[in-house]
Amino acid sequence: MDALTATGCRRIFADKKSGKDDLRPELKACHAFLQRGDTLVVPALDRYGRSLKDLVNMVGELRQREIGFSSLHERLDTTTPGGRPTVATPEIIRAAIPAQAETGSER
Repeated sequence: MDALTATGCRRIFADKKSGKDDLRPELKACHAFLQRGDTLVVPALDRYGRSLKDLVNMVGELRQREIGFSSLHERLDTTTPGGRPTVATPEIIRAAIPAQAETGSER
């Protein structure tokens, strides 16, 4: 949370339970809160998407709404010219896979 505060986030949303199921009320509230021109900042990709497909779909939805996306751990920022096309690149996929193995979750 300190890293999110340090980046200047005006509001921090955090689900209290494991996100293995689809019940992520804070994520839903976060998406409802975001407006065109905002940037969603997450500590790491595995804290946002529960699967690669989930991650790509949610970032795509943000892009359609003209909302940026930034992951601090992976140093990914879709608001920069170099960051826009990187969401589904092999580097991002490789970064997401170890997190899946560590948590033992199916993604």
